[in-house]
Amino acid sequence: MKLLFTSDLHLGRKLGRYDLIPDQRHMVDAIADLLDDADGIIIAGDVYDRSQPPAEAVALFDRLLAAVSRKGKEAYIVAGNHDSAERLGVGRIPLGKSGIHIAAPPSSDPFCYTKYITYDEYGPFTVFLMPYIRPQDLWNNPEYPDMHPSAHAEAVEAVISRMGDAEGRSILVSHQFVMGAERTESEDAAVGTLDSIPSSLFRRFTFTALGHLHRAQSVQSPSIRYSGSPLAYSFGEKDDRKSVLLLTFDGNGLASAEAIPIEPLHRMEVRKGSFEEIVSSSPSDSFMSVVLTDGCDVGERVAELYRIFSHLVSISYENARTRLTDEDMELLTRLDGTTPLMQVESFFEKQNGRGMSEEEREYIRLLLDEVEGGAS
Repeated sequence: MKLLFTSDLHLGRKLGRYDLIPDQRHMVDAIADLLDDADGIIIAGDVYDRSQPPAEAVALFDRLLAAVSRKGKEAYIVAGNHDSAERLGVGRIPLGKSGIHIAAPPSSDPFCYTKYITYDEYGPFTVFLMPYIRPQDLWNNPEYPDMHPSAHAEAVEAVISRMGDAEGRSILVSHQFVMGAERTESEDAAVGTLDSIPSSLFRRFTFTALGHLHRAQSVQSPSIRYSGSPLAYSFGEKDDRKSVLLLTFDGNGLASAEAIPIEPLHRMEVRKGSFEEIVSSSPSDSFMSVVLTDGCDVGERVAELYRIFSHLVSISYENARTRLTDEDMELLTRLDGTTPLMQVESFFEKQNGRGMSEEEREYIRLLLDEVEGGAS
């Protein structure tokens, strides 16, 4: 059996001021083309970027499901923390009869998992679908009486314990954070380790297909794996080679996992340097983050950046004014007990490499008087 494995499509997401629908359409079509070499597809959560996705995002998901149906493939899909029962769960019962299986959020399915048995030349194959589980999904849940877990691990363990035995080999498809995995900046992060799940909970499964993290990786074992998102959603992912996995199973379990690259419509790029260096560099249609290392106030000259970068997402600064060093901390300590005007003067000198002029000092003195007068 061969299954494509992906997750975290985040359909409907924006990047700064840019709508990613064209890029996601390109991504969806690339995934649909790969279905020809597989028996089905796994999507491990976060189909949508938010609980009420725009119509264009819903149309893209429909486009992918239509390709699955047209090519006669199976689909195994779970809800992630960004998905809602009302959007992802619609039509799941009739869709299931045509081989498209969707595990909606627990709010519409109190069992918190579904189980399917399929067959290949090696015999039965059990697929367990478990959507994103939170502790509160089991509170006052009639299927889990007297359960009041305080952490994700406790809730997930309770659900897995209810699944029963698998027939033959087994896959768990889920959307959780497993201890030891590496996050990226485009994911939601809980405080501390409240959302962390130990990998030991998944030992009973032949393979665990996970979503939630955007960087492809295995956790503790080759049989516990995140596919990663098929599209980069932050500049922290700009160097990641985005892909989907083609999983091949034989009679003993996972035989191979081939990463098939998904070429993006637009890449992610960061350019760093002075303003003049940046505007003199080569044009690019990548999603661009500009990091200025000088003190240039861009102002109206921002048009020069848009002229060479058609998808400029952000402008930030990395220079002496933006870095808080040990010297800065020492300066703050020395300023303790000084007057507000003296503090401003010291700060100004540190930032600009010179003392304030008498005109600047008088201007600051008037501002401080106005502030103090307004506070009294």
